[in-house]
Amino acid sequence: MKSRIVGRLVDQSKPATPGVTVSASSKQTGAVRTAVTGEGGTYGITNLAPGRYAVAYELTGFATHSRDVLLGLVQIETLDITLGVATVQEAVTFSARRR
Repeated sequence: MKSRIVGRLVDQSKPATPGVTVSASSKQTGAVRTAVTGEGGTYGITNLAPGRYAVAYELTGFATHSRDVLLGLVQIETLDITLGVATVQEAVTFSARRR
């Protein structure tokens, strides 16, 4: 049997956040498994071998969030995450020409 990572994502105002791509990357093999949060903001990534994983959460308009987790044999790891709004950085460049 394998392990799994499950959880629920919300934004800072606490509503469920659907459509977030969640990826678990094995630090030993480089293999990546992904899931997308449903209407209730929940997700599950199953069939994970024991080992260390980098878990990343991505959704346009929100800051990318990541966590490292160590999974044992037949473990269910619950990672509930609150996503923050991405900061917007703008650069405006002015140039002038002499006439």
